[in-house]
Amino acid sequence: MQARPRWRTERRIRKATSAWALALAGCMAASIHAPAGRDPDDRDSSHVRPRNAPPIEPLDIHAIALELAARRGWTLKGPVRGENADESAILRRFETPGPDSSVSPPDALWQVFGLASPGHGPPPTLLSFVATSALGLYDSQASLVWARPEDLDTRSRDWALAHRAEHALQDRAGVIKAFPLDADEALALRSLVEGDAEVAAAASIAKRELWMDHWLVQWLSWEQDPSHTARAFEGAPAFGRRQWTFPYVEGARLVGSIYRAGGYALVNQMFDHPPVSTEQVLHPDKYVAGELPIPVGAPAAPEGCVRLMAGRMGELRTRALLDQCETPADPHLQSLGWGGDAFAVVQDANERLAVLWSTVWDDEPSAERFESAMRSREACMRKHQAPGAALPVGSETTVAREGDRVAYLMGMTADSRTRSVRALLALPGTRPTHKPPLGNVRLRTIVDPQSFMARGEIRNNRYVSEALGLSAAAGAFDTVPAPANAEIALEAYFGISMVRVTLYALLTSSTKELNERIVRRIVGPREENGPPAVPMAEALVSTGSGAGRALRWSRGATRDLAVVIVPVCENKITLVVSASGGGYGVWERVKDWLRSLRCVLVCERGQPMTRTRARTRVIGQ
Repeated sequence: MQARPRWRTERRIRKATSAWALALAGCMAASIHAPAGRDPDDRDSSHVRPRNAPPIEPLDIHAIALELAARRGWTLKGPVRGENADESAILRRFETPGPDSSVSPPDALWQVFGLASPGHGPPPTLLSFVATSALGLYDSQASLVWARPEDLDTRSRDWALAHRAEHALQDRAGVIKAFPLDADEALALRSLVEGDAEVAAAASIAKRELWMDHWLVQWLSWEQDPSHTARAFEGAPAFGRRQWTFPYVEGARLVGSIYRAGGYALVNQMFDHPPVSTEQVLHPDKYVAGELPIPVGAPAAPEGCVRLMAGRMGELRTRALLDQCETPADPHLQSLGWGGDAFAVVQDANERLAVLWSTVWDDEPSAERFESAMRSREACMRKHQAPGAALPVGSETTVAREGDRVAYLMGMTADSRTRSVRALLALPGTRPTHKPPLGNVRLRTIVDPQSFMARGEIRNNRYVSEALGLSAAAGAFDTVPAPANAEIALEAYFGISMVRVTLYALLTSSTKELNERIVRRIVGPREENGPPAVPMAEALVSTGSGAGRALRWSRGATRDLAVVIVPVCENKITLVVSASGGGYGVWERVKDWLRSLRCVLVCERGQPMTRTRARTRVIGQ
């Protein structure tokens, strides 16, 4: 790595990482991050608590940071404070010049490519966005979390606080050590920082919530849906919106994928070996394989010109540029095959600007796709350029390809472009050897549990879910509408008595804490809407899938309520049965039904899989 004066680097990195990477912590609206609640009672019970439950204490930022540090094995060096702040206070804080005011906004290319009006930043500006949309910020210079006083719902508040507390921990534990050499590498580092905070927030919420029982794979699947970030940065050009949402979405997917492969022990190692390109963030498999960008030398200024700026576009900004003219389903974007690049903006004696861009691709087909996209870009960009913006480098372009290399020039005279093409095509260097940063890591496919849970059907008087290897008797029951995320709800009348059973499958291990949350979520709402539940008994009960733990309550002389918890698949899946009824013999009927409950699974390498889909379906965390 290139040597740099340490004092200047520390100031630049601290300003760039803390003010841009850390100060933006949690600044996106909580609705972008936190999925909607998922409760067995098919209602938002996040505010419903059993009677005699202890009062909820306000969350303390320092306490949250300490909890996160203990989970990670990091040391929190010093206290973290929290203060409320309104829009004007946040705006004043970030309008104040920092110790290194030479650090400029991250992307002057906006104006070079006609994506913003000359002399103006891309709308909306960073400050106006932070002031109006931020739920809070982390100020590393003061070790202070600024929180917006809005009356958020409990889940959104907890998510936002945990996200910012993780940023405070990252800063106070001193784990951010990398010195990015260019904007693409800086964006990759920020993706690690923000992705880590997102995963920490999700894990923190999952620790207290039942709705994220199979939290990580479900959340990662949710994050992959572009509609959930479509409203973020409304009004901003796609080129900017893509970059601003990138650290939160793709960063979370990268860190979440590593967490699934090895937990926090592996994620912690990422800070010693951070991703060095947005390509590695977009493709977690390339990160774990250690696929580095192909080095490309910075284009030299042609004779009579001076170089104003130079750097690496990287895969993310290349995609964002193509976003202007291509649809998300276009093959240019789906299989870009970026290998490496370098660009330069130059100016001649008449102050006319030009762009020189040298790129190299994974293979010739990828280079051909990029060549085609750039040849058709001119007409498209005139349609999509920012209002009032003129292409400052002129509209004359040259695109040339040689094998897996593509040169792009915009501006300059035709003769100058012709002379520069050969030099640009010669700039890419040798492909570096792969160096896996974390050792031998195997990433698992992300499959949304909602795609196969609660998807069973009635066959031969039994409820059958092939995806879970789950079945239960249904012949003597009527099927009734089931709560959200339940496998099935059944109801039966016998004489003057009635019984109802509801079956859930949670893709997580049965623990004392989980069992207590299950009881609170099922019993608590019922207490709020009827007679108090009086504990009757707790005992082991036999089921067709092994022993279960049954807890029973009475809500009157002839009304029973029971929760049965059955760990299966070496305690990697928890079956939950909620049973209620009125009259005599209800519990005996429930026990008969439990004996019909079957969950036949094969556990391979610690992962629950059905016998019929063991080769194609990966589920669990």
